[in-house]
Amino acid sequence: MEDRIEAPWGARTPYGAGEEWPARLDMQLADGLSEAQVEGWVRSASLLHSNGDAMDIAVKDGRIVGVRGRTDDRVNRGRLDPKDLYGWQANNSPDRLERPHVRRGGRLIETDWDEAMNLVVERSSALLAEPGGWGRFGFYTTGQLFLEEYYTLGVIGRAGIGTPHMDGNTRLCTATSAAALKASFGTDGQPGSYADVDHCDAIILWGHNVAETQAVLWMRILDRRRGPDPPRMVAIDPRRTPVAQEADVHLAVKGGTNVALVNGLVRELIHNGWVDEHYVREHTLGFEELRATVEPYTIERVAEICDVRQDDVRGAARIIGGADRLFSTVLQGVYQSNQATAAACGVNNLHLLRGMLGRPGAGVLQMNGQPTAQNTRETGADGDLPGMRNWDNPEHIRELAELWKVDPAVIPHWASPTHAMQIWRYAEQGSIELLWISGTNPAVSLPDLGRIRRILRDERLLVVVQDLFLTETAELADVVLPGATWGEKTGWGDPESAFEAWKACSRGRPCDYSELSYERLRRECGIQWGGERLYQDAVFNTDPDYAESFGHDMKTGATQTEEHYRAKQPNGRALLHAVRYQPAPERPGEGHPLLLTTGRTVYHFHTRTKTGRAPELDAAAPDAWVELHQADGERLDVVEGELVRVESPRGALEAPARLGGIRPGTIFVPFHYGAWRNEREEPRAANELTMTAWDPVSKQPLFKQAAVRVAKVG
Repeated sequence: MEDRIEAPWGARTPYGAGEEWPARLDMQLADGLSEAQVEGWVRSASLLHSNGDAMDIAVKDGRIVGVRGRTDDRVNRGRLDPKDLYGWQANNSPDRLERPHVRRGGRLIETDWDEAMNLVVERSSALLAEPGGWGRFGFYTTGQLFLEEYYTLGVIGRAGIGTPHMDGNTRLCTATSAAALKASFGTDGQPGSYADVDHCDAIILWGHNVAETQAVLWMRILDRRRGPDPPRMVAIDPRRTPVAQEADVHLAVKGGTNVALVNGLVRELIHNGWVDEHYVREHTLGFEELRATVEPYTIERVAEICDVRQDDVRGAARIIGGADRLFSTVLQGVYQSNQATAAACGVNNLHLLRGMLGRPGAGVLQMNGQPTAQNTRETGADGDLPGMRNWDNPEHIRELAELWKVDPAVIPHWASPTHAMQIWRYAEQGSIELLWISGTNPAVSLPDLGRIRRILRDERLLVVVQDLFLTETAELADVVLPGATWGEKTGWGDPESAFEAWKACSRGRPCDYSELSYERLRRECGIQWGGERLYQDAVFNTDPDYAESFGHDMKTGATQTEEHYRAKQPNGRALLHAVRYQPAPERPGEGHPLLLTTGRTVYHFHTRTKTGRAPELDAAAPDAWVELHQADGERLDVVEGELVRVESPRGALEAPARLGGIRPGTIFVPFHYGAWRNEREEPRAANELTMTAWDPVSKQPLFKQAAVRVAKVG
């Protein structure tokens, strides 16, 4: 059997343009177990990345003993990510929580469910009895639950308690995706399809290390690249990732300069006549303002701002402008950086100018980072309303109130919903007194961790954590509730009734589930709502009565009024957004001369709660590291493997150095590692260094914009 730690993407199965991606069956079973010894296979899907791969779970003696891909699946054609192949072992980890815990005398102790839940109920009842008590509750959830759970949570929070304080860790990774899709096309929802890889002749990866974040999609790209008529490829990333090494053009841009780059590429399209004028005239608004805004962004100026070669910018522009079928993906290199929503909308602009939407091979994916992140946005378990409704549209609020049988005034819509970073601010100030955290580990994943730990320890705040293990966050909680996880549940007591309620809520909206059923989902292998691709008719969801948002000012984030939006008369046309480049709020300078960027490794997911308990994955990447350019290492007198200390104005970490593979003046630290299994007992979490700042529109934190200094330890 192939070692998928050494070869994370497996063997190649090349194919050509327009052909079906060949099947390849990946399987991993417990040591010593043969396929013949498996007693049964249960259908499921991946929990450890956002590709949505179907898989079967191997069962023996009532326990999970392995996994295999499904060759009939539309997403993976039988392939599995290394995290899929090995991560299931976490379910059987000996340190799984089996009983609730409560804090007594400053220590967490085991207890029974009655005591734990009574504590929560008593505090909840007391808060609700106070005037405005609904505003004392905050909910912070994950991107790994089931749709039925998200919708139920959304109903409880919005219609039951009436709190606006509900968001999740999806704010850290997908908020900009949603914001950009709403801003350009009227509502959330991916215009493209993974199948566009099969048809495209150019692929642009914008801040997306797909090889390590969505390995199955990378397998598909590699197989197309190894077949006849391979697509050209551009990678925009400050690191020389596996994606950058594969690309025909690698733009290792300076962190925080994405808007300057995309403006320069738009200008090149216009100046070289690479614009579909009919499509732009008939199906978009804002072209003249965009043309005027990008005019100063010459190749020379862009190369200077982004600190890249002029010829590389020209090469990327030629690939974009000369493509017949252009496919783009966007992720954290854009979403967690300066001017995030503006830059993501800039990618949408490029596709609109070229008319590259709604047909095979011509599409854009504003990617998600977690498997069910899209469900949180659809169902309203984050800062959105269920069914992709508009907070500022009274008719949308009335529809929900009628569906939920509550007074419209109960649904909090008098102001913008509270985003995650503001929820933590309210907890810090004391206005939120009960914070319920579900399936996520903010004591490792949020920025400026020293501050987050102080908030979690505040005696005024009752912290309730639902999780599988005593994570760094659970260790600071007042009540810890053990949860079931992937492969162990179908939702809870009666998931199908929740699904039926969600179907009614989604009917007539862009994410219409009303024709789906449990029976159909069990029978078919992957169903895309909205069809294979959105906007095939070039009619966008921008009608004011249907749109999910009336828009925001890209510079300030200020919400635009309904009157302003209606005055544009979008009438189903997409919106081009013109934004000037502005430098990041924190930049390297005296005292902190280097720029920190963070990200993932292919072997781990988020804070390693599961993958760190899979022996093969833990052994492949057991500890954090600091990646430096060779020249920076020489300047600091640091050699490969030496321990270095990284400091920002907020905190510090220590980890071994790795040299090479990144642009000069920038360092990289993976964000997976916290206090758990930290033999050195020194801070090693990347988010000790990051800052409490966010994009004005999406409110996504700027994890990739911290100024730091590095020194050799000892």
